[in-house]
Amino acid sequence: MSETTQQVKQLQRPDSLEPFIRLARFGDMQAMLEMAKEFYDYAELDLFGLSFDRNSFADVLAHYINSPNCVVLVAEVDGQVVGSIAGVLTPWFMNLAQVNAGETWWFVRPEFRGQAGRMLLDAFEAWAAGAGARVVCVAGFAAKRFAVLERLYKRRGYKLLEAHFVKEL
Repeated sequence: MSETTQQVKQLQRPDSLEPFIRLARFGDMQAMLEMAKEFYDYAELDLFGLSFDRNSFADVLAHYINSPNCVVLVAEVDGQVVGSIAGVLTPWFMNLAQVNAGETWWFVRPEFRGQAGRMLLDAFEAWAAGAGARVVCVAGFAAKRFAVLERLYKRRGYKLLEAHFVKEL
């Protein structure tokens, strides 16, 4: 068992009523595809010219699950996947020797957001540290719960670096 997997396992709670954090498996794909569509609709990504294609996202999930430079973690409660966080390791473009971890998505069903969300972020940070990342980059949608995420991130030591602007062409 790798050190990163051991770090993730340390964050797990065996009680079925408590969130259980683990690495995603191919058997989780159906639940994650459903949550991806929920997230897409919730974030109103179509208003930004961004589309959702279930088959394409299934390919992305398969790649992330199989890649040593990516991670997909799920929160499970009573046998049901209720949240997911994923990320990728990338070299910093100003110093290729520095590896950073970037969160690609983080979605937890609303009724599980508090504890399960924090546990997923804990596990993601543990994975990033175990994989040698120097910096973790996370995001939050400006129009959706940004103030809540900003408070959470700042309490955890994150600093606001930049904002992204989107223009549909």
